[in-house]
Amino acid sequence: MGDKIDLWDICNRPSTRTKLEILKRVFDVWLTIWNKQSWVANEWYVVDLFAGRGKYIDGSNGSPLIFLENIASRDKKLKDNLKIKLFFVEENNNTFKYLTEHTSEFLKNNPEIKSKIDIRFFNNDCNQIIDKIITEINNSNKHPLKEFIPMKF
Repeated sequence: MGDKIDLWDICNRPSTRTKLEILKRVFDVWLTIWNKQSWVANEWYVVDLFAGRGKYIDGSNGSPLIFLENIASRDKKLKDNLKIKLFFVEENNNTFKYLTEHTSEFLKNNPEIKSKIDIRFFNNDCNQIIDKIITEINNSNKHPLKEFIPMKF
């Protein structure tokens, strides 16, 4: 058997880097489009069922920090009364600890977005917690929940 691969070292994992870049671009487009829609409510949802640590060991941002980074970069352009509710799920206790630390550090360095976001952390198996998360999402015409695609980065 080969050496065990450290999942948090993406130096030699170009596919992971590519997926993260795609996520960053798609989320940026999503923020832009939804922000311009007058019919969309001012409460949006982001559910990351495999949140991970938030940051890789080389300093690259994982999905939770990509979401927060994009929100921070658009802060001045987003609707004034907007609230983006982020649900970060991570099952592994040690990884969850890093997730909360990296997220707290990001928010400490970007306090301007605190009024626009509401983060909920779940240290649980996504299969065990998803029903609870769904009950916290307002699924109506103004809060469309069309697709729910779990992706592990």
